[in-house]
Amino acid sequence: MAEVPLSVRDLATTVGVTHSAASQTAAQMACAGLVTHTPDPLDARRRLAGLTPKARALLPRIEAEWGATVAAPAELDAELSMPLGELLRGVAEAVDRRPFRERVAAADRGRGGSPPS
Repeated sequence: MAEVPLSVRDLATTVGVTHSAASQTAAQMACAGLVTHTPDPLDARRRLAGLTPKARALLPRIEAEWGATVAAPAELDAELSMPLGELLRGVAEAVDRRPFRERVAAADRGRGGSPPS
């Protein structure tokens, strides 16, 4: 979005979020004076979102923050026996196979507890 104005749909695709999320974020950014909305000269049904000069002035700071945000998990991964993302994917897959509630109920039954109501 830093280079040229984009439609909300194109912005959502570029950033990898839903159309709704991109639309809501662009609206909030417009309220903060960071984004402008203009009609698309090629399609009157679409509006284009573009960065304001205020937003462009913030880009170096945002890029530095993003760099730190990417570096922190990488540093954490270096300290772990396996990357955190890989571990979390494994946890999600295991819970998909057998929900945590079922695991708790089975553990409770195994220790002689009564089943949850």
